Amino acid sequence: MLVDQAPAHVPSLLTPLKLLYLSTLRIAPYIDKEFDIAEFLKGAKYATAIISKALTNKNYDSLQGLVTEDMIEILRAKIETLSPNQRQLIAVDETDMLFYMLSDIDATVGEEHSIKITTICHYIQGLAEKKNKMMMSGLIDFTTSTKHLVCNYTFTRKYINNIGGPWIATFVNHYTVS
Repeated sequence: MLVDQAPAHVPSLLTPLKLLYLSTLRIAPYIDKEFDIAEFLKGAKYATAIISKALTNKNYDSLQGLVTEDMIEILRAKIETLSPNQRQLIAVDETDMLFYMLSDIDATVGEEHSIKITTICHYIQGLAEKKNKMMMSGLIDFTTSTKHLVCNYTFTRKYINNIGGPWIATFVNHYTVS
């Protein structure tokens, strides 16, 4: 686990209802008329891959503007203690994602509006290669998989004078499922 004692975010059956409520009654009328969860998830999926690969390579400078400073420092402290093999497990390739979905959403309306979205991603490194082999042989072998990995990312976007800033990762965590 990259962030010690952090809770594992899991999807809730209530999340779609919460998304519907927030998007129709808070986000669209008060914060962002053009908010689109599908577009957000597409961008978040890409950002997850970029951030995870930067962490794997200990390229902390490239995280500026993508991840908050305090989160970069927490991650740096942990990653510096990992072996190269352990760091490799952090890298997420979009083609290796089993699924990427919304885990939680929150919207704050006030002097500074904001939207905060937590995502969950399950991935198996080399999954794309396994899928290709399955297409050739008709069977898929998960027994040689290194690990079933999970990552949670929270992205926050602040709005000032109804103008949205960039989406910033305010929480990043990766862990293995036993």
